[in-house]
Amino acid sequence: MLAFLDGSCRARIDYETILSALHDSTDEPLRTTLHHVHLPKLAHTGVVVWDRDDLWIEPGPNYEAATLFRRRLDTARSQTPGVVSQ
Repeated sequence: MLAFLDGSCRARIDYETILSALHDSTDEPLRTTLHHVHLPKLAHTGVVVWDRDDLWIEPGPNYEAATLFRRRLDTARSQTPGVVSQ
């Protein structure tokens, strides 16, 4: 999700756009998990702003910190023998 927002110039994006970029948008388990688990957690921590009514998502006030953390984690994974990067 963070990588997707980072690649979309950190602008407001449509919920369906995210779904189709992450996976086949007809995948109901993904839609359900994203809607009920991941997006609420990301919104609660301020990583994203999520409008549940109009179905859009944009980077929140803590987005930059989360992105920096993700990049550092990716770097650490790539430098650790036997760890597969995602």
